[in-house]
Amino acid sequence: MKIFLFVPLFFTLVSSQVFAGGDCASKTAAFTTKINKALEIASLDSATVQKINRLTTDCHFEYNVGMSSYQTNSCKEALDLLGIN
Repeated sequence: MKIFLFVPLFFTLVSSQVFAGGDCASKTAAFTTKINKALEIASLDSATVQKINRLTTDCHFEYNVGMSSYQTNSCKEALDLLGIN
């Protein structure tokens, strides 16, 4: 009897993770990699690098809240400062 209750609960939890989009970590990792590579190539002053780091942190926070990383203002501004399309 316990198996009959456990199996539907298990499938519900697994299916909800699939529909939630488990690729969030890969998208933020791709964004971070793109920013870090651009920071290595560009020669920027320390104030600009600090601003980009702050914007990147804000971007990750907004993304974890549920916003798209390419639709938030902090993400767009960080990409614009580095000249990334």
